[in-house]
Amino acid sequence: MDSSGKIPDHSAGARTGDRPAVSVVMPVYNTPEEFLCPAIESVLAQTLRDFELLIVDDGSGERTKAVLQRYAAGDSRVRVLLGAHQGAGQARNLGLQEARGEAVSFLDSDDLFEPELLRLSYEKLTEHKADITIFQYLDLEEPQSRPCGADFSGTQWFDPRDRAPALYQSTFWAAWNKLYRRGFLLEEKLSFPSITCTQDTPFVLISLTHAKRIAVLEKVLVRYRRGNPNSLTRITPRLGLEHCQAFDLIYDDLIHCDRWKLYAETFSNAFLSAVLCYYRQMDPKEREEFLPEMRGHYVRKFQLVQNKKILGRRQKSFLCEILGKTILFGKEYLPNNVRQWRFFGIPVWRYTRKESLPS
Repeated sequence: MDSSGKIPDHSAGARTGDRPAVSVVMPVYNTPEEFLCPAIESVLAQTLRDFELLIVDDGSGERTKAVLQRYAAGDSRVRVLLGAHQGAGQARNLGLQEARGEAVSFLDSDDLFEPELLRLSYEKLTEHKADITIFQYLDLEEPQSRPCGADFSGTQWFDPRDRAPALYQSTFWAAWNKLYRRGFLLEEKLSFPSITCTQDTPFVLISLTHAKRIAVLEKVLVRYRRGNPNSLTRITPRLGLEHCQAFDLIYDDLIHCDRWKLYAETFSNAFLSAVLCYYRQMDPKEREEFLPEMRGHYVRKFQLVQNKKILGRRQKSFLCEILGKTILFGKEYLPNNVRQWRFFGIPVWRYTRKESLPS
């Protein structure tokens, strides 16, 4: 939007066909104009002109609707889809249903695409006949930080099975630093689940294990904003249980597709690392409410005790903490009501050799 309040015409040179190269899906819910307008403009300024922008209005107010309609009126590549307020995941699903592109990209309404994003990622996808292209991002609030999201040491593409032990740790669990082949999403019936804040996690991690080939672009192509007060990423799911539910979906998919043995290591370490981030932010009362669910359901279902040998040190220590144990110098210490002391400032419990983690 220029200083006159008009929407610039960016459609010159765009291909007029029923199937554009890329469909960009952007969910919007009352995003402030100072974030929303630059996000839309970053798509319209792409050097790849052959795209469609599907803006899914997730039940926004009239002010936001008016902004979206002005953009749709000013550029034939912009379509506004109206939906009830169901969250970003369901808004993206609506966009996927309407998408016509050969590939699909996702953008949050407060982030920014670099001008070359669609062209470079689409060329990479087609060049390597990949299902997904992964690229790097930078935090808008920390522009001097190191690029994140795709650090594969010069790899052009890979088969996810070859990186199975650490596949989930190889990229950021966000949909917006990836380009997907739409046919792949349709063939594998991939969509976003109906959960509030972590819908990206199962969509991304399940898609990684379903892909046959993943292309890599070690270049910063998206800028991520953490400063939006309306951003869902600022909302921590109570007790971290929603993140556990996200991994529940991933586990069920691995079992259903007979991929559990191949990806058990990356799953177990990723799950415990993710939950640990939430756990550290809980107060003691919240932890008391959270731990029974972890012990009674997730630890058992995900076979974490049986797979403790494949856990990293940090993840194994957290598992022991969940189970009420402490690890010191590689040994498992169990709570004892009779004797407790501190050793170099570390709580140490009397060690009982006969007791061990439950099997």
